[in-house]
Amino acid sequence: MEVLVAKKIKEKLSDNLVVALVDERYGPVGHPDSNWFKLEIAGFKIKGAKMIPILIGISLAVFFIVKYLITGLMSGIFSF
Repeated sequence: MEVLVAKKIKEKLSDNLVVALVDERYGPVGHPDSNWFKLEIAGFKIKGAKMIPILIGISLAVFFIVKYLITGLMSGIFSF
């Protein structure tokens, strides 16, 4: 169903479109139970849209530490 909907979106309308999953099965990038992987093999593509996979090959702990540090630097909590 998602693939059929994606094929109906016109490219000129997809330039500002961002696609990301909010329900993903955690594991290594491209693991067979990954929702993103299943969409890719089903042919889900939207030309012109920014596609953001949730699984990026780093652990959640590292992700949240980096996010915390970046947020702190941007808000002025940390200064070097």
